[in-house]
Amino acid sequence: MTYTEGFINTSKDLKRVFYRSWSPPEPSAQVVCLHGAGGNSADFTFLAERLSHPARAVPYKVIAFDAPGSGYSEPNSTVPPFAVKLKVLSAILKKSTLRIGLLTSSGGAIASLACLYQNRDDEKFKTIPLALAEPAFGFDEETRSYIKECQVFLGKAFLNLESAEMAWDNSPLRALVFDDNETKRRFIRGRLRPRNGALQPALRPVNPESLKEFNILAGKESLPNPTLAMWGEQSRLRKLFAEQMGASLPNSEEKVFTMAGHPLSLSCNIEAKAIEEFFDKQFIGE
Repeated sequence: MTYTEGFINTSKDLKRVFYRSWSPPEPSAQVVCLHGAGGNSADFTFLAERLSHPARAVPYKVIAFDAPGSGYSEPNSTVPPFAVKLKVLSAILKKSTLRIGLLTSSGGAIASLACLYQNRDDEKFKTIPLALAEPAFGFDEETRSYIKECQVFLGKAFLNLESAEMAWDNSPLRALVFDDNETKRRFIRGRLRPRNGALQPALRPVNPESLKEFNILAGKESLPNPTLAMWGEQSRLRKLFAEQMGASLPNSEEKVFTMAGHPLSLSCNIEAKAIEEFFDKQFIGE
């Protein structure tokens, strides 16, 4: 497996977007990953290394990118991050010569679903399998409350990783499930960047009070894409979106993980196995 990283130039009027890519010698398909509001492309490292491992019977190429203002992607002053995510995602899907799968975490589901709706008349897009990890299809008062509670970690700067871990454990993010402490530490470290002598969450600052309520599923026609919806047992979002998602994505199946909350870490074996089995079923029929 070869790991690469760099920047995607979307257009001359937009800032570059940072990406990570994991590629086996002979990939059978490509999985494109899109993170949620509090994360970045590093969230998918554990899963990408597993999906792209040459020892797999059918390894996949995996690509993940940082939304503008998150990770290593610079914010655009005049173009909303959503518009950039949608443009980058559409470009990646259209250019790929491999079969494509989409994996999204939390709010990454919004741009992914918008991309599929935008290109719904294209036969290539109708067959793209969609794995949704704790999908957030919009914003409401429940989500606003969650973001506020997460500011203990998301809105702070830390002197070291240990203090960041303490803040993590004092926020709703403690509900993320990991197989061991080392994997957890690696995941938390991936969400931080050194800035001004401290470790700060690598995300665009968000004021929950300024966000408007919406639901991208409302009033939309159904899409034929095969879909896996994954929820944590302690999910705050399942009751908000699961029923509507069934109408918008009727060709879907659901999996609930014991003890997990929002978002899913995608860094434990049981979650990775469910995603592997879903994509293997779609691409090789197993």
